[in-house]
Amino acid sequence: MTYGCRKEPIYQDSSQTEESQLSYQEDQSQENQNQEDMLDLLFDNIKAGGPRIDGIPPVDEPKYISIEKADVFLSAKDVVFVVEHNKNVYIYPQNILVWHEIVNENLDDKKISITYCPLTGSTIGYKGNISNLDTTFGTSGKLVNSNLVMYDRETMSYIPQILGVAIQGDLKGERLEEFPIICVIGQANLQGVRQNNLQ
Repeated sequence: MTYGCRKEPIYQDSSQTEESQLSYQEDQSQENQNQEDMLDLLFDNIKAGGPRIDGIPPVDEPKYISIEKADVFLSAKDVVFVVEHNKNVYIYPQNILVWHEIVNENLDDKKISITYCPLTGSTIGYKGNISNLDTTFGTSGKLVNSNLVMYDRETMSYIPQILGVAIQGDLKGERLEEFPIICVIGQANLQGVRQNNLQ
């Protein structure tokens, strides 16, 4: 005896589908509006930090020395920030970054920036590619919530350092891509690092 089964057509209530799609679109629209409002609020709360644009000068062509030579001016309590790239190690002392806040570097034809805000103590590495633009960053001379406001040199858009999202300009709403930075305290913890050190 042969058994068979009959497939019944499956009907879907089109009105429910349309309602679900409409609800999703409304939620997305509200979420986008909320983000837009947040960015506008941050921009409205920008304060002058004192220096003019790039008055705190970023380092655009960093020079490096060996870790052995760096021992002359690095103490046991100094903080340094370490970036690893293609088996090379690059070291950026806090006591240099505090005067410059941004180091723009080009490694293997890829732009990166090491950013540091002395007021908030935040150190973040950002890649220079955003919205199909290759750019570097400068100091705007502005603060928001006591945090460094950077600007990108292609569009002059303002980007709070901790947020990493443009709050004004052509790149508004675009997010920077981060890369890892290691914080190291003391000479003893630098043992084994024998590559490069920012001079």
